[in-house]
Amino acid sequence: IYAFAHLQNPEFVGLENIITPDAITINGFAGEDGIVPFADVATEQGKGIFVWVRASNPSAAEIQDFADGDGVRMYQKLAEVVGRIADKPESIGSSGYSNVGMVIGGTAPEESALLREKYSKVWILVPGYGSQGATAADCLRFRNPDGMGVLINSSRSIIYAYEKPQYIEQFGDDWEKCIEQAVIDAKVEIAKAAQ
Repeated sequence: IYAFAHLQNPEFVGLENIITPDAITINGFAGEDGIVPFADVATEQGKGIFVWVRASNPSAAEIQDFADGDGVRMYQKLAEVVGRIADKPESIGSSGYSNVGMVIGGTAPEESALLREKYSKVWILVPGYGSQGATAADCLRFRNPDGMGVLINSSRSIIYAYEKPQYIEQFGDDWEKCIEQAVIDAKVEIAKAAQ
C-alpha cells in the first residue's frame, strides 16, 4: 500500500491534478520483500525508485561496512539484492538502464565505485557532493564508460548557499542569487571534472 501511495496516480475525484513524483528513494534494509512492491508499482506506473545502499554520512561505516563471515559488507549485500531486482527484464528501459537504482554516497568512492562495475544497468544517485566533502571527481567515478548512469545530488551546499561568505560577499542577503550562483558553480565544477 505504501508503494501505491507514493507512486501511483490518484484515482479519486478531485485528486486528478495531484503531481506524483517520477522517482522516490526508499530504505532497502527490510530486504527484497520490502523493495519489490515499490519496484513493481514503479514499473507499472513508468516511474523509478532509488534504494538506499551506502550512505554518505561519516558514521555510515559503523553499520554499513560491517562484514559477514565471508567478508561481504552489509552495503555490498544490499547492493546484490537491489541488483537482482533491477536486472529484471521488465525493469530495463530502452536506454539499457533499470528503473530501479541505488543510492551510494560519494564520500566513500574507492570502495563504492566497485559497485558501478558490477551493476552497470542501474542509475546511481550519489549524495555527499559539496557539504559532506565529496568532490565532483569522487562522484563521477560512478559513471559508466558511456558517461551515463550517475545522478549527483547536492542539497545543503545549494539550499544553504546564502550562509556562505563567498556568496554573501557577492549578493548580500539575496538568497535566491546565492542559490543560483551555487548551482552554476556546482555545474561548472562537475563539467570540468567530467572532461
